[in-house]
Amino acid sequence: VIKLTHLVGLVMPPVRGGPGGVVGCPLLGHRPGLLRRLPRKLGTGIRCDGAGGAVTQVRLSRNALTGTIPEQIGDRTELIYLDFHFNALTGPIPAWLGGLAKLSALSLYDNRLSGTVPPGLKDLPELG
Repeated sequence: VIKLTHLVGLVMPPVRGGPGGVVGCPLLGHRPGLLRRLPRKLGTGIRCDGAGGAVTQVRLSRNALTGTIPEQIGDRTELIYLDFHFNALTGPIPAWLGGLAKLSALSLYDNRLSGTVPPGLKDLPELG
């Protein structure tokens, strides 16, 4: 069992972090070998665009992840795909997800999330 907030802290350093690069991402450059130590699915579940290295996809379904959805993900303004289905996440669905203007796919089912869907999600133009 891996706590999602710990995983995100390892593989998604702050946006203002320095250059680096693994598979086109400025991620993980400060942690050599981290991808080899993570379970295969976790190590390949984050994708970046080819040009600027911005995180565009986080696909971490079916990994028995626990904890809440971390705020650091809200800093990824280029994010278009967010998939955490079939884990053991808890807490509310964060309102800041409504600020991810480019988000076109969101999958959170089969978790232990509570509360209602934040109103801002229905206003995202790409999320249909």
